[in-house]
Amino acid sequence: MFSTSVGQSLTAEEYLLKGNFKLAALEYEREYFNAQNNYDRYAAILSKTECYKKSNDFENAFSTIDRISLIGLSDSLRFIVLYQKALCSYLSNRYAQAESYIQQIKQCNYFQKRETSVEINLLYTLVLNELQRWNDAKMMILEVKDSLALNKGEFEGVEKIIYSYSNDSLPKLKNEKVLFWVSFIPGAGIVYAGKPAEGFLNLTINMASLAFGAHQIYYSYYLTGYFGGAIMLQKFYFGGRKRAEFLLNKNNYEKALYFNENRKKEIIEVLQKKNKGA
Repeated sequence: MFSTSVGQSLTAEEYLLKGNFKLAALEYEREYFNAQNNYDRYAAILSKTECYKKSNDFENAFSTIDRISLIGLSDSLRFIVLYQKALCSYLSNRYAQAESYIQQIKQCNYFQKRETSVEINLLYTLVLNELQRWNDAKMMILEVKDSLALNKGEFEGVEKIIYSYSNDSLPKLKNEKVLFWVSFIPGAGIVYAGKPAEGFLNLTINMASLAFGAHQIYYSYYLTGYFGGAIMLQKFYFGGRKRAEFLLNKNNYEKALYFNENRKKEIIEVLQKKNKGA
């Protein structure tokens, strides 16, 4: 979206052409150290950020762009830096932080330009997906649709994304509050979390432990009843509740991940078609 090639040295360009992004990043750091003004320093940091992004080192990309303070920047440079901060935050799984930067971007005058606002809104949609705020993501896609002059292929792509946010298509996530109350019944939480066979097995073991302990205590085998029954019951009961929580989180994560990854592919496809038609 933005060019960050200003101030590139031949050595850095050669490293980039060879695909050696780490050495290119080191060269840009040298440029930053030797720069005589803030303009060249910012250009070096932006270029170094691009190197880390190209090598899929998103943590270093984020820490690099985060070195640029937003104080005192011109409107145009502020917009570029904010976009890179938002993008690197998203790529490094800092979704709440990415949203904060996007909200700041929307206050910039440059955001009002159609060709930039569309790309920002598509990034915002991806962020909202990861935050599992799918209704907000749908509103953002509708805003993109209204702001684009779409050809047939682009229109069908956007319509496909919008349809995926219908109630029937959204991932059906399990409720943690429901799990909390259901899991008081041995095995029921595991059943609710999506593992019925394992849940019934947990219930059976809990009931067997309870019966064994009661049987031993009835016949005055108190130590056997305590260690063989009560302790085993405690371990399987509370262990079952922890297992149910783990399964619910895993189930919800996998459903959300599958949904978000598919939307990501569709959004990237729309963006590629838009750029080709630009």
